[in-house]
Amino acid sequence: MEIKVIKKLIKKHFAGHIEFMRKAETAKRYYENKNDILRKKKTYDKDDNGENPLRNAYNRISTNFYGLLVNQKAGYMFTAPPLFDAGSDSVNKRIADFLGDKYAKTCKDL
Repeated sequence: MEIKVIKKLIKKHFAGHIEFMRKAETAKRYYENKNDILRKKKTYDKDDNGENPLRNAYNRISTNFYGLLVNQKAGYMFTAPPLFDAGSDSVNKRIADFLGDKYAKTCKDL
């Protein structure tokens, strides 16, 4: 019974997952400063002689603004790690001990 439900869920979300992966790959490229500008072929305007000296420059510069925004948002969100309040000080201490000292860094890295 559970296998049928799992198969149904996979079929339902498979098409959306492909689109998500495509967008995730594009976002990863932009985060690594491998923008579409670097992938496009350079084009130049040509006049009657085969070249237009006024339009011969190709002055596009790739910037890592996307990476800056992602790092800024991650830093803002995880400057202080999420706190859990279970209603009891002893339970809260056990949760903090279980998560360990590297919890905040792990949250930020993820």
